[in-house]
Amino acid sequence: MHGIHAQTLLQRSHLWGRAIISLVVLFVLSTNMRPVHALPVGGIVNLKPQVQVHAEKQKGWTVAGERFALGYGDCIRTDKGGKADVLFNNGTEIIMRSNTQIQIVAPASADKPLVVRVFGALSEIFVRAKGNTEIRTEASNAAVRGTEFLIRLPAPDCTTLTVITGVVDFSNAKGLVTVRAAQQSTARVGERPSPPTTVDVTGLIAWTA
Repeated sequence: MHGIHAQTLLQRSHLWGRAIISLVVLFVLSTNMRPVHALPVGGIVNLKPQVQVHAEKQKGWTVAGERFALGYGDCIRTDKGGKADVLFNNGTEIIMRSNTQIQIVAPASADKPLVVRVFGALSEIFVRAKGNTEIRTEASNAAVRGTEFLIRLPAPDCTTLTVITGVVDFSNAKGLVTVRAAQQSTARVGERPSPPTTVDVTGLIAWTA
């Protein structure tokens, strides 16, 4: 009887051991397989005087502090006279001018580019793209890597792209143009982006300093 009892206890200990191992494995897998949308993708630095963030599942706007962590779906806005630098995990930097609104768009998968949507009349950003990055507006899409450029919205349905360095593919549903350094193009909803023209970019980026 003692032998049978000991064998039963041994079998139960094996079962408990297997159950504990299974739970540990499930925990590790669930941690490693967290949706990419749940992870911080960047942060706000050098903000002044005030920057607000609206999280995807949050009611209302939150006043952001230095090094405020950002996730997919978050909207960021600067007020009159405001300014902020947003640094992303892929190395891309976006400097937001006053009265500007952007949103970090959740990608379909982890291997897709960083996508930032710019919206609202008068919004303007300077982009220093390091990784694979796309900037979207109502009127256009700018696909870049290793490029510096400005995006300005004179109106919600109009976008002006000015390239400082590198090359940008500037497109919408009506067509695509390639814009090179010291060139500018404008896109409007329902119209093909305008042919690039040469511009003096010196004064256009003074506000980013």
